[in-house]
Amino acid sequence: MQSQRNSQTPRSILKLCRRNREDYCSGNSGSGEEVSVNSCPGSADDYDDITVGNFLICCISKRFKGCVDEYGDSIKSGYFLLGKRLLKYCNIQNNGMRARIEPKGCFNGSRSDDVDDVSFHVKKYTIWRQ
Repeated sequence: MQSQRNSQTPRSILKLCRRNREDYCSGNSGSGEEVSVNSCPGSADDYDDITVGNFLICCISKRFKGCVDEYGDSIKSGYFLLGKRLLKYCNIQNNGMRARIEPKGCFNGSRSDDVDDVSFHVKKYTIWRQ
């Protein structure tokens, strides 16, 4: 992807960039972020829920409970935000045995806007003006 200044934008990380009031969204086209349910440390209390990366894991059942957003709130499944308006999707599979955080683009809304409102979603590699 190239901006109007002809500088290359790396696609390895999802990020929001500003160039003369133009914003563009690029992202990693890989499979997303994954961790193992066996991430509970041996010292973890059997009643603890722990956060590994942005995943919430129950150490009792050894299952994923959801994902944790940039504000520390847990999401069982669905869209959430990380970093500077980075739109992600929390995907819990196989009854909590597998989980993925998938990059979905950027969020062009405020903290009070509903992250599920697709009118605020900006797909990866899109250029838009604010």
